Amino acid sequence: LFFAKTVATEKIYSCQKNNTIALTFDDGPYKYTSELIDLLNTKNIKATFFINVENYWIDLPYNTEKQAVIKKAYESGHQIASHTWAHSIPSDVNQFDEMMKKTDNWIKSVIGHKPSYFRAPRGECNSDCINYLQEKDYKLIQWDVDTNDWDTSNGVDYRVGKAKEFLSENFNYKRSNYLILMHDVYKHTLEKIVTWIADNKPLGYEFVTVAECLGDKSSMYRSIQENTIDKTSTTTTTINTTSTTKTTTSVAEPTTTSIINNTIPENSTYNNNNEITNDNNNVNSNELTNNNNLDSFYNNTIMNDENYGNLNYESSSTSINRHYSLLLLFSLIAILLKLFYL
Repeated sequence: LFFAKTVATEKIYSCQKNNTIALTFDDGPYKYTSELIDLLNTKNIKATFFINVENYWIDLPYNTEKQAVIKKAYESGHQIASHTWAHSIPSDVNQFDEMMKKTDNWIKSVIGHKPSYFRAPRGECNSDCINYLQEKDYKLIQWDVDTNDWDTSNGVDYRVGKAKEFLSENFNYKRSNYLILMHDVYKHTLEKIVTWIADNKPLGYEFVTVAECLGDKSSMYRSIQENTIDKTSTTTTTINTTSTTKTTTSVAEPTTTSIINNTIPENSTYNNNNEITNDNNNVNSNELTNNNNLDSFYNNTIMNDENYGNLNYESSSTSINRHYSLLLLFSLIAILLKLFYL
């Protein structure tokens, strides 16, 4: 068992907002997905893609073309959600946890966000699986309209006909909302089922993402604060406000954070603690996280060249005056001694 304790669980089968239709596509991306996105965009339809990173058709980590398709869907306003790494759920809790984190991190590497929505392969998620998802604050999505587009055992035309018949019955019934299951790995889904839905949706209904049909658009993806960041797969770059110590950790996911591309500021050295110190000023700068703060850093830590020159000039003048005074004093003593002996 995953957990000994009992956690309240919930499978979400239907939308909550009235007059909404949420189209969902599982198992992609595949060679038809990009064309499907173009069709959805042309029809002004927002949909949700429950993706696998590895599946029967594709290995995404090594396929930059299909990575671009996921990014295209995201940038077009469609929702990207998790469907596991390889269309399976491990029975061991540790393996399941590792798989979920691995999948989320990979999706984040492509679109910049970790999904908070999840659909189990074939919709099969037992109580232990559900408890895990609930504890980790995932939304577990099912469906209430199944096109069965995958079942072409009696031929594609038969399947498409049955799908249209079933959808027509549901649309004629004028339900409050629809959460429809399809797969973007079949050509007939794109060319015959989605196009039919787009042209025959009930009047007054709107195509939305799953998060939107649940009134949860702002929580479509997990915020950085809600996720535990693995120190071995993230980057942290800081500079102390008192000692200006720079620390960096290697990056496993793409980031654009950069502290300093220049050399150490003039008149600065490394002390025994490997801290940057300034010979002329005590450094008290704010913590820096990007290049936009560099100007203030340099303004706060580096002495103005003109003032520095004036300081050197004044120091030199004072030193010369002291030398002349001492010379005159010694000369006067010598004269007095000479007169005394005469």
